[in-house]
Amino acid sequence: MEFNSQKIIYSTKANWDEIVNITFVSHENYLSFNTLAYEDEIEIEWNDQVNYVSVLKSDFKFEIVDKQLHLKLTDIINQNNFPDLSLCIHFRNGEENELKIALAALTGRLKEG
Repeated sequence: MEFNSQKIIYSTKANWDEIVNITFVSHENYLSFNTLAYEDEIEIEWNDQVNYVSVLKSDFKFEIVDKQLHLKLTDIINQNNFPDLSLCIHFRNGEENELKIALAALTGRLKEG
């Protein structure tokens, strides 16, 4: 699935020790990544709460190349009405560093300090 993000909205960094949310927004759609710090799962939601897929944080593999976030979701825990398990999210120039930090927080790999 290709997704063209017009902006990225992040949950407040001060709350990342409890909840992390990254939402990609386009003109008509959204794609949201959510996790609670004490949970092992990441839920990805597309346009509605009934369109979702859940994966373990340890199985959430991504790559950022040329203003694109690539995900191939495997080892699915739960899935409902999610169109494609391969995602390519296009984002704007200058958002890469903040996105990398937020993804590290989302997956529980953010190093403090």
